[in-house]
Amino acid sequence: MKMRRKCLSLFLSAALLVTGLGMTAYAAEGNGSSASTVTIYTTNDIHGVVAGSDTAIGLVQAAGIAASTPNSLLVDAGDATQGASFATIKQGGDVIRVMNAAGYDVMTAGNHEFDYGSERLLANAELAEFPILGANVQKDGKAMLEASTVVEAAGHKIGFIGLTTRATATSTNPAQLTGVSFADEVETAKKQIAELKDQTDAIVLVCHMGDNGAAVGCTSLQLLAALSSAERKEVAAVIDGHSHTIEQTPYSAGDVTIPVVQTGTGFTNLGVITLNFDGNGHVTASESVMDRAAAMAYPLNDAGKAAADKTAPVLAQ
Repeated sequence: MKMRRKCLSLFLSAALLVTGLGMTAYAAEGNGSSASTVTIYTTNDIHGVVAGSDTAIGLVQAAGIAASTPNSLLVDAGDATQGASFATIKQGGDVIRVMNAAGYDVMTAGNHEFDYGSERLLANAELAEFPILGANVQKDGKAMLEASTVVEAAGHKIGFIGLTTRATATSTNPAQLTGVSFADEVETAKKQIAELKDQTDAIVLVCHMGDNGAAVGCTSLQLLAALSSAERKEVAAVIDGHSHTIEQTPYSAGDVTIPVVQTGTGFTNLGVITLNFDGNGHVTASESVMDRAAAMAYPLNDAGKAAADKTAPVLAQ
């Protein structure tokens, strides 16, 4: 497991502009000792649409927003490196380079990350300055990608577990998957939660699984339903992808409510998860989706402008 530390902005941003659900708090277990807030900005299924446009937010603006927000992280739930010609010309490599410049902290491999073959995915993972996760992905019977990572923000250790839908086995060219297999998402999540729960202050599942059903595997909501009550209490939030839907409806069962966020496709929205640590080991989480109008109107401070200035030239190469 790789420990990564985000360089945190010392500048305070103006009020967050969001649309969708209000910022309702949901509780999870945690081990933290200081009261603070961590904001996780999320993307999914951007399919190579990394430039801003009349319909897309783009990575330059997303980088600026994240850098303008104290104690923030930037996380992608998969299918970033395939789709638009910008992505396919270099088989995802150019997308990874722009994501590096934008300051991504974590990504989960989506089914279309395998479209160029497993060796190319491994090359892109090597190029990435952030971990590309896939806890249930194996090649020749061994782990192919990192299962999880722990990122420190605001003095808290946040564990991210990456899960890729088993439907990948039938949704990309089988010739590209020689030796690659996908373990059961639920059993993998249970194992990873057990390993991380005593090492972290919060656990976030980054699932390329979707919310509208699949012939193989399960949805992110079915995954949460299959966890035990104790296991669900360890999960602060879910970042989802794959179904190209906009998810802002939390999963609730008994006394546990877990925010689930997915932002559609093509970078038309930016997800926002806020983790509030109360200093007594408890975490509350809230979710929303920021649309393009709100994202483009977001006031960037000096740190945000610097991040945008760093990202733009990489995109232009």
